[in-house]
Amino acid sequence: MVEWHLKSRRTKTGAIRSSKRRSDKKLVWRGGLAAKTTVVEKPEDVERKTIRKRGSVTKTVVKKGHFVNVVDPATHKSKRMELIAVIENKADRQFARRNIITKGAVVKAKDGSKEAYVKITSSPGQDGVVNGKILADFIPEKEIKKEKAKKEAKHKEKKADKSEKDRKTSDKE
Repeated sequence: MVEWHLKSRRTKTGAIRSSKRRSDKKLVWRGGLAAKTTVVEKPEDVERKTIRKRGSVTKTVVKKGHFVNVVDPATHKSKRMELIAVIENKADRQFARRNIITKGAVVKAKDGSKEAYVKITSSPGQDGVVNGKILADFIPEKEIKKEKAKKEAKHKEKKADKSEKDRKTSDKE
């Protein structure tokens, strides 16, 4: 995806900009490319990068993550869990399909044999760490849609059976 870091040739009203220099100040300082933290299968593949910013500020960015630091709401204790996959991401549907983690994404994580849904509370592309909290009563949208489809199918079957019984009784009379 291309990121534009110069001023537009047009003003916000749509007129063509008269100055010859399109950029007096570059928009580069607003922000760089998005980190797009992805889930990896092996802990050896974890990748972090330190980026220099304006004013001698540095940011640590997680490029590839394998673990998430989780706070259990019941016990208020933190533990480290393995990331399995991104289940849902409100930022973009494609992020869930491509296993990209952003703040607010819901991921599946496991601790030994126990699996849980975790909501990401940190910004991995800016903080350099993946933090989250366990969601106790989370049901993925896919499962909700499947349940709805099953209920509708049952409802249609009942209607069909009822109409068939009505036809048979009317034929007997």
